[in-house]
Amino acid sequence: MPALSGVELSRRWCDMRVGDVIAALSMALIIIIFLSLVTIFSFIVWNRLGLPEGPVRLELALVGVLLVFAGITGIVWVYLKFPPIAMLSLTIKSLPGEVAALIGVYRPPSRCTSTFKIVVEGPYRCTRHPLYSSALLVFTGLGLIKHPFLLASALLYAGYMVIATAEERYLELVTCGEYSRAMKGVPRLSPFSMLLCLIRIVKPSGAPRRA
Repeated sequence: MPALSGVELSRRWCDMRVGDVIAALSMALIIIIFLSLVTIFSFIVWNRLGLPEGPVRLELALVGVLLVFAGITGIVWVYLKFPPIAMLSLTIKSLPGEVAALIGVYRPPSRCTSTFKIVVEGPYRCTRHPLYSSALLVFTGLGLIKHPFLLASALLYAGYMVIATAEERYLELVTCGEYSRAMKGVPRLSPFSMLLCLIRIVKPSGAPRRA
């Protein structure tokens, strides 16, 4: 490959960055549409059943506010670990492989040359999918405030389980089994494991013991 001039290198770098931004915005739009459809469907079904929207008790609403705050904190924690543009663009680029892995038609690489780095620290020590788990915390908290969100939480949990299964099968194939070994013992999708991790972080340590 011939050497590139400074102008050409800058142009290629800008093209790559613009491509990443476009991919990230596309993935963000897909997520917004998905969450909106789930929420609208849940409210329609809830109202058709004639169930109260709530909150039934003020105490539940206060707990819901805390869960929403915890979920948002978890999302921010994930995005502090991985910039949103990089994470969202990587997600949409991996979608074809994940779908193929889910239905069992993905062909694994002949050599373990994956560029994926398996992260086991930060929010990923709490759950394999901290972003989904944090989103479930938000929707569960909203469900204690406006009860149709409880149905939305259940639907999201089912949807996220399918997505998480596809992602894990894909990562297992492209890392030649290293993913399952690295994440052994870490729950797949657990909003309450995420909540416990956040509580441990903010909980003040006890007074030092005397020798």
